[in-house]
This record gives sequence, structure tokens and C-alpha cells, in this order.
Amino acid sequence: MSRTRLLKPGFFRNERLCELSHTTRLLFAGLWGLADREGRLEDRPKRIAADVFPYEPALDVEAMLDALAAAGFLVRYAVADAHYIAIPTFGAHQNPHLREAPSTIPAPTQAVPRLVPAPAQAVPSTSPAPAQAPPRSPVSVSNTVPITESGTGSGAVSVSESEQVPRAARAPAKPADKGKLTALARQVLREHPNETQETLIDTLQWTAQERFKIAIKRQEAITYLQAGS
Repeated sequence: MSRTRLLKPGFFRNERLCELSHTTRLLFAGLWGLADREGRLEDRPKRIAADVFPYEPALDVEAMLDALAAAGFLVRYAVADAHYIAIPTFGAHQNPHLREAPSTIPAPTQAVPRLVPAPAQAVPSTSPAPAQAPPRSPVSVSNTVPITESGTGSGAVSVSESEQVPRAARAPAKPADKGKLTALARQVLREHPNETQETLIDTLQWTAQERFKIAIKRQEAITYLQAGS
């Protein structure tokens, strides 16, 4: 049964309480109204959820009670296989009515506290690690080729001679496809005028693969981009 309780302004300024979620703080305020004149109530998360959050059934009240207990705002304990909650600071903030019925819930003294479960720890796997593929042998770009992007009004970008690039997985583009790839390079430069060199090269390679089913190497991508600029 809910009761009328006081909620002081200090409740909202409590620095430790504000570290908890909004719903957890609202739950704590609701527990004051559910507790008896000694600040005790039955530890029944489903019933508490129905009383405090009647229109929000998806909330995890059990987890919020654990968070409040871990922060020291309440005590969860058991007496004779029955579970209860006690609010330690209840008497310092509440003045129950003189005619309010006395508490029928045993005090947490000499009771068995309910432990807040510790977070689960990852169990190391005993299965063997998957075999790794051998690294691909790198190939070097033979020279530095400037690429001027259309519409940017800026200088050229280049590829260093020492830069290592992976070997192409498929054969280079056929000579007959140079016209299509040069036109595609112009489109890439036009649609991405402010992108970096790496992005332009990757975009051209990916678009050529998707549109024409042609895999082109990095150096060839640079050549087409240079021709399209």
C-alpha cells in the first residue's frame, strides 16, 4: 500500500544519487511511498514495478534495485526465506503519521543480506586460435604520379616511391576498357572534389569492380585519375 511521504529538495541534489540513471532515481523516490513507517518493504521487484512504473513494463526493476543497494541507498536482506528491503536513512527524512500502523517486517539486524551479483567475467577460450593466412608480398609503386582534382583549385597529390601496396587479386583492366575507366575517373573526381588521394583511389577501384566487374591495380587507378583530371 502506497503512503504519502516527504521528498526534500536535497533528494535532487544528492551527488551520489545523481550518478545513477533517471529511472533508478525515480524508483528510489517511489520506494519511500511503498515503505512502512520504519522504511521497510517486501523485496518483490514485479510488484514494485507495478506500483512505481505501471505503464512501463519493460524496465528492469531488479537491476535498478541492485544499483541502489550497491550505492548504499537501500539494503536487500532475507529473514526466514522472505526477502525485504530497508531504507537506512528513512527515519532521518520522514515523519510518519502517529496513526500509521506499526511495521510488520523484521529489521535487517541479524538478517542475511542479499549480495549484489558481480559482473560476469569473460572465460578464456580453450579452443585453438584460427590459422592466419600468410601475408601477401608487397609491390612498390615505381614513381610519383601527381593527381590534380577537378574543381578544387589546389595543387597535386602524389604517391611516394617507397609506398607499399598489396598485389592485385585479379588481372589488370584490358586496354579496351581504358575509355570507360577514364570516364569513370572523371565522374569520381567530379563527385568527390575534396576527398583525399586514398579515398579517390579506393572509390575508383571499388566502382570499377562493381560497375564493370574489372579489378584495377593502384598504379592504374592513379593513371586513370590523372587522365580524368
